[in-house]
Formats: sequence, C-alpha cells, structure tokens
Amino acid sequence: MKALSMLFKISPIFVLCGLVMSGFDMLMAAPLAFSYAVLVCWIVTKRKVMDVIEGALGSVKDAIMIFFIFMMAYGVAAFFMTTGVGAAVIMAALKLGINGQNVALIAFLVSCLLSLGTGTSWGTYAATIPIFIWMSHIVGGDPVLTMCACAGGAGFGDNVALISDTTIMTCGIQGVQAVDRFRKQLVWSLSCVAVASICFFVAGLVMDLPTSSASAAHAIQNIPENAWAALEVERPDAIDLLHQVEAGDIPLWMMIPVAIIVILAVLRVSTFVCLAVGIVSAAIMGAFIGTLTSFGDFMQQLYDSFADAGSWIVIFVMWVIAFGGVMREMDAFRPLALFCLKASRKVRHLMFWNSILCIIGNMLLSDDQAQMSTMGHIIRDIVDENVEG
Repeated sequence: MKALSMLFKISPIFVLCGLVMSGFDMLMAAPLAFSYAVLVCWIVTKRKVMDVIEGALGSVKDAIMIFFIFMMAYGVAAFFMTTGVGAAVIMAALKLGINGQNVALIAFLVSCLLSLGTGTSWGTYAATIPIFIWMSHIVGGDPVLTMCACAGGAGFGDNVALISDTTIMTCGIQGVQAVDRFRKQLVWSLSCVAVASICFFVAGLVMDLPTSSASAAHAIQNIPENAWAALEVERPDAIDLLHQVEAGDIPLWMMIPVAIIVILAVLRVSTFVCLAVGIVSAAIMGAFIGTLTSFGDFMQQLYDSFADAGSWIVIFVMWVIAFGGVMREMDAFRPLALFCLKASRKVRHLMFWNSILCIIGNMLLSDDQAQMSTMGHIIRDIVDENVEG
C-alpha cells in the first residue's frame, strides 16, 4: 500500500512526460499536469484545494524577479542580433580565414561566442548554420562535422550564458543567482570548449580536407530561397544578422557589449543590471553605426522582445514553478531522493545520480525545459536536504 501511495504521488511527473511525448506543447502540458498534481495532493494530504494552490503560488511569488530577468534576457538577445553585435562576433572569426580543414572548428568557436552573447541556441542555429554549412560546401569541408560544430557551440552558450532562458529557468527552480551559476560553471565549461576545439581541429586534419578558402558573403548569397523563407517565419532577427555579415561593414568593436556582460557577471554584479547594461550598450553602439535608427526603433525592439518573453517563457515558467510547489507540498519526490542517497557515498556520487536523472528526463521528453521542470525539483529537494555548504 505504501508503494502504491508513493507511485500515486509521483504520477503527475508521468502525466507531464506523457503529455509532452504525445505532442502537447509545454505551455499546455504544464497547466494540465499542475491541475492533476493539485488533485493528487488534495487526495493524498486531505487538505483543501485552495490551500494546496496557495502553497504552490507561494513558490511563484518567490520567483517574481526571475520573470523580469527573462524579459531582459530576451531584450539582450534581440538587440545583439539586430544592432550588429552578433555580426561582429561572426566577422571577427571569419577574418581568421576559412578552409575545408578549419571550417568546423571556426563554426564551433563562432557558435560558442554568439550563443554566449545572445543566450539562445535556436537563434545561434539560425545565424550560423546557413553561413557555415554553405561555406563548408564551397571549401570542401565535411557538412556533418560542421553541423555538429554549430550545434555544439550553440549548446555551450545556451547552457552557460547569463542571458540564456535555460540558465535563468534552472536558477529559478534551484533558488540560486544566475550570476553565481555563471561564475562557477564558466571554468569547466570553457575546459569542455578547449577539448572540443582540439577534437574538431584534429578531425579536420585526419579527414584530409582541402585548404582552399572562401568568403562568408559568397556563402550567404548561395543560401536557398526556402531557407530564407523559413528564417523569415522562425527567426526574422537572424536575417538582419546575415545581411550584416554579408555587407561586412560592422566594426569589430561592436563585440564590446558581450565583453561588458561577461565582465560584470564575473564581478558578481546583479543579473538584472548586467542585462540592462547589455541592452543599453548595444543600443548606443548600434545608434552610432546606424543599425538602430531612432528612439522609436529602440522602444519597438524592446516591446517586441518583452512581448515574446511574456507570450511563452514567462507564463510557462510560472506553471512549472507552481507544479513543483504542489509536488513538494505532498513530498512526492522522496522515493527518488532515497534511491539517489542509497546509491551515493559522497557528494560527487550524488551529483552523478542527479545527472543521470537529467539525462533520462531529456531522453524521454526530448525537451530541455520539460526535463528541467520535472527533474529540477527532484534534484533541488535532494541537495537541499542532504548536502551542506
């Protein structure tokens, strides 16, 4: 009977997984799973439904600052893509000279820098893949290797960047400051970048790829029309960036806003302040070189980015945090926590099992945010209850 009770408590996780795997958008799956979790909590704890909901909303109230940070992060990403910051990052790398042997390596490094500056993996895909896949084709590189390089580099920034929605969401769930997470994670993340860079470099040599070079403008001109049409629908700001790279008239000092954000984060300046400075610095420099034409243009971009955040990610995270609050109200994660503890002798063992939970969640759900919303709360309870320091 006790086993059935524990299984019933954790069943909202299975409901959320099932909804996502059956094709429901997370913006719909999260509220449905939350409603079911409230029902389960009401049955198990015998508390009033409104008491359960109020307990969950308490978790949301504690995360109000996270929602403002999300909006600012979307603003930074939008301004970096349109004012020339992202284009400057790409152009700086292209000046190294691209050939068949190093196209994957340069694609990887550019994707790392661009995703670190914009905080978006999908935006980085849209900006770098059209350029580097075609450049790889032109210079005789390996398209598969180049695609892997773009994907890996984009994942780096989405994982570590201060303005990444993934970073902000995990910090909100775990109750830590995004700046602190950035500082702690940056060192070993850069170590992974170094190892991956060596692997891409060696692969280019071992595969005996040619050393002929080509220009980014030529690659962009050869992007097919259907690719432009897809970008227009999914990532219109990436089109501005590609045209800026094609024109080649963005000064390299437009990368300064990226450096400013990183330096402020290392100095432990508030996340909100880091993002605000990033927006303002990108806007001022964009106005100086002409990519931002007026104060009205600035306000419109700010409005659009805030609207994008509010239309999806902010609402979604509110439901996710509320869902976790209900699960904690009925102590639903204790069985998984006990398993991890029994399998661990040291803190690093516990971290290993936490990572296994995350990997399993990502494999089942095929969505990083869905994985965070399910496994994130489990990991927080395990660490809070059993790790000191």
